[in-house]
Amino acid sequence: MRSPVSDRFYGTAATGYLRLNYTDNEPLLLDYHDYCEALDLFYIYTSKLDLVAGYRIRFSQASGGPDTYDHWFNVGATGALLSKLSGTVRFGYEIRDIDNAGSFNHFNVLAALNWTVTRKLSLSSQINRDFNTIATGASVDSTVAALRANYSFTRKVEVEGGVAYGRNI
Repeated sequence: MRSPVSDRFYGTAATGYLRLNYTDNEPLLLDYHDYCEALDLFYIYTSKLDLVAGYRIRFSQASGGPDTYDHWFNVGATGALLSKLSGTVRFGYEIRDIDNAGSFNHFNVLAALNWTVTRKLSLSSQINRDFNTIATGASVDSTVAALRANYSFTRKVEVEGGVAYGRNI
């Protein structure tokens, strides 16, 4: 949902829900529910670039595990970042409160970038650092990075490939 605030400002809201249910719940795997709400305020910096400040709250619940509450405060930019580089970059600070287990926090990043190297070659990358809850109910610090390349030989023939790396601590 996008709502104009003034000539240079607009706001957005997003709601998310994730549910993981395991059919044969082994003692180690927990069913999981995740609800989140995000609010963002955008400033139209140029016709091709918007600056953004946002807040996301996320409530996570694992059956038999602790409930968690995440608060993510972030700033960033979206659109044409450089002449051939476009996408979204956000940097922020996240606080995770875990019932009966304390509070954890860290700096995080969310980025999705596209670089048109030539008319035939383009590269895209994604990086995300966030708190997550895994199937055992444990809270982890998760980092994921991916890089993809696309090369068009002709209008009908193109090749695409990529690599990704993920780490949960």
